[in-house]
Amino acid sequence: PKVAPLARHCLRVRGCRTGVSLCEGIQAILPSGSGGQSPLMHVAWPKVFSLLEAYDCRCALTGLKFINGGGRAEAQAAHIKPVEASGPDIVTNGIALSGTVHWMFDRGLLSLADDLSILLSSLINDVDGARKIINPSGRANMPVNSAFRPHPRYLEWHRANCFKG
Repeated sequence: PKVAPLARHCLRVRGCRTGVSLCEGIQAILPSGSGGQSPLMHVAWPKVFSLLEAYDCRCALTGLKFINGGGRAEAQAAHIKPVEASGPDIVTNGIALSGTVHWMFDRGLLSLADDLSILLSSLINDVDGARKIINPSGRANMPVNSAFRPHPRYLEWHRANCFKG
């Protein structure tokens, strides 16, 4: 019960803002006998910084990592299946996206296939421009830790209900 509020505070203070590893901050507040398992894997956002840290504060679709003078990442924690559509506030329903890409993703102009290839909508008015900003590989960059990767059911939901192929 006392771990979650402390963990939330740690998430707001650490992560992409300071360069201090989120794991270092969490280890300091984990209860003894926890085996180093973070209670954060099972709680709702503010996982913003844990999600951003999982993506190294980089946009998954562009690979860009911009940090302002105050240490704040430009990338945003974005829902794949929106909360308004009964999408859960969990890391596997999230992805780190830059502002423009987040806007395009939310409007169905971009999506991801199950193999993490980036899908471009036929409704994009500047396809060449969109291709210039996405990863040259055409695939999304994912966190090393598979526990932070998007779950295929949320990606499928996004393609079926949001993406304008």
